[in-house]
Amino acid sequence: MIDSPLCLALFEAVTSILTTLLYPLVPWLMQLTAIVFYATLTLYVASMGTSEYRVTALPDELSTTCSACCGCLFFASAMGEMILAGAFAAWYWTFDKSKNLPTTPLLDSAGRTLRYHIGTLAFGSLIIAIVRLIRLILDYIQKKAQKYPGSEVVKAILCCCKCCMWCLEKFLKFINRNAYIMCAIYGKNFCTSAKDGFNLLMRNILRVLAVNSVCDFLLFLGKVLITLGVTVGSFYFLDSRIPIEGLETVVPSTNSPWPPTFTIAIGCYFITSLFFSVYEMAVDTIFLCFLEDIERNDGSADKPYFMSKDLMKLIGKKNKVPSKTS
Repeated sequence: MIDSPLCLALFEAVTSILTTLLYPLVPWLMQLTAIVFYATLTLYVASMGTSEYRVTALPDELSTTCSACCGCLFFASAMGEMILAGAFAAWYWTFDKSKNLPTTPLLDSAGRTLRYHIGTLAFGSLIIAIVRLIRLILDYIQKKAQKYPGSEVVKAILCCCKCCMWCLEKFLKFINRNAYIMCAIYGKNFCTSAKDGFNLLMRNILRVLAVNSVCDFLLFLGKVLITLGVTVGSFYFLDSRIPIEGLETVVPSTNSPWPPTFTIAIGCYFITSLFFSVYEMAVDTIFLCFLEDIERNDGSADKPYFMSKDLMKLIGKKNKVPSKTS
């Protein structure tokens, strides 16, 4: 199976760039700032009151605020994805990873992203924001339609439309994610990167299905195990079941340990998912780089493989010159 060497490669990439483990806090703080800002702005808009003169245009302040908020949230998420993709791509395309790795790959990737790829991020996040707004509009129409009897046909049509828009949003997020990775590798525009990334995956669809299924399962299993471990430990701690002398003086008094334990479980899963997003991005980036490595290189002196020796051995490839790859 190709999954084991690839998983080893992604863990090596993350351990080589440990700053990536803390980076998810940056887009999360950006999104939190945007939510607070637009929530405050929405409160100001909602408290303006009713105009005393006749209004001939529709009140669009709240819809504009909501649209801008969605755009900012998706933009922050897209920026985080591209910066991580640039860092992991720089790691993969370094031939001698033991000596020639960049000193600050994450900062270098952030600099390239902010300097050259803001338009790509804005365009990609705009597409997702438009689809999300359409979904919100459909939700609003569906709630209005539920108040009127005899509108089963309309409700069914709206339900089908919502399902289609949900699928479209998931597909576009998949396209965008791979477009950001290809853009981080080659620096091309959004449409070209999206086309190249999609075609590359379609040419290797069997490998894509195998790697995605196994890696997604392993990452989900990691989230669940960490959450379960923290939850069980929290319950035993709050219920004073840990046999440590003097622990009763430290444990806060509660009527029942279940409510705080449930809260801790939710928070733990959220935090774990936040940091595991780094590994998810590493999987997608390194896998795309691996597929690109296979297609554009042949192991010759002019076109050596950049993949690890384990991956080369697995697919029956080797460099025709002495390789220094890990």
